[in-house]
Amino acid sequence: MSKVINPSSPVTAALIGLGRIASLLEFDAKREKPASHAGALTQAGVSLIAGCDIDPERSQTFSQRWGVEALYTEAEQLLAEQSPDILVIATYPDTHAELLNLAFRHRIPVVICEKPLTDTLSTARQLERALEKSSTKVVVNHERRYARDYQRVKGIIVNQAFGRLCSVNAKLFMGRGRTPGEVLLWDGTHLVDILRYLTGEEGTEIQADGEVRQSGGSLWVRMRMGTVATAIEIATDRDHLVFELDLSFERGRIRIGNGLYEEWVGGESPLYEKMRSLLPVQVNTSDLYPTEYFLGMAKDAVRAFKEPSYQPVSSLRDGVAALETLDTILKRAGSSLARLSRL
Repeated sequence: MSKVINPSSPVTAALIGLGRIASLLEFDAKREKPASHAGALTQAGVSLIAGCDIDPERSQTFSQRWGVEALYTEAEQLLAEQSPDILVIATYPDTHAELLNLAFRHRIPVVICEKPLTDTLSTARQLERALEKSSTKVVVNHERRYARDYQRVKGIIVNQAFGRLCSVNAKLFMGRGRTPGEVLLWDGTHLVDILRYLTGEEGTEIQADGEVRQSGGSLWVRMRMGTVATAIEIATDRDHLVFELDLSFERGRIRIGNGLYEEWVGGESPLYEKMRSLLPVQVNTSDLYPTEYFLGMAKDAVRAFKEPSYQPVSSLRDGVAALETLDTILKRAGSSLARLSRL
């Protein structure tokens, strides 16, 4: 039986895993706020009622920051004693399946699960089958779907404001000390998901080559998203972060990424007679920033709880689809999610 919704009662939430993405990123002075699940849910009007972590220091920090007194070290005990409307799973991917199945058994109305959905594709597909028998709705935190800048790009593509989207070149650089395979699993899930979201298509004709397990290497991916030719570089050995998409249209261009948004439109060339060039567009940044990426996700979870027929913008199926693409990329490069998760 589904939980009966009382419109006059505040929506409640509990968090399993109280680390960076759950709470601690709220202390980063430079990040757009809210920057964590706790911060986003609170700003969305949700009441935090419980938290769970095996680290007592993190639990204490969470309690002091958000005023939550009900603290646990075991998820089973939390759900035996609490009945949150929304449950956040912000733990390592290899624990997600067990915790999601626990939430299904306790009939939690909405679960927000961190990406990647799981550490193996077979486990993700098992979860998809289990969800079919459950009343729970799952939101996978592919946060860029909720960001105002990416939603603007989605609108431009759908409305063909710059004509047809022809190709995308994407880059993901994540500093030193990690392998391209690790970057692909942990952060590439955002990249392949936002490509699915923007194009509305699955990746096909996937080719990949380069280094998967060697720190300092690069992994090159080529695929098609419907009719859109797509190229991706996943790399380490940089002293900086890059997450960037360069979208080429029939009559324009967009570059979008972390702290980056630029548009160009085709027009009469200032350089050559009887030719056209790309000319910069003045974009009103107040329409884009703050992006409200985390707040949008939290509001989506609240809506999923309040509206029985509503399905989240980023669902468990989207989480599985991202892993399917990642697994194919890794197999084309001579590896797999299963092998990568054992590293």
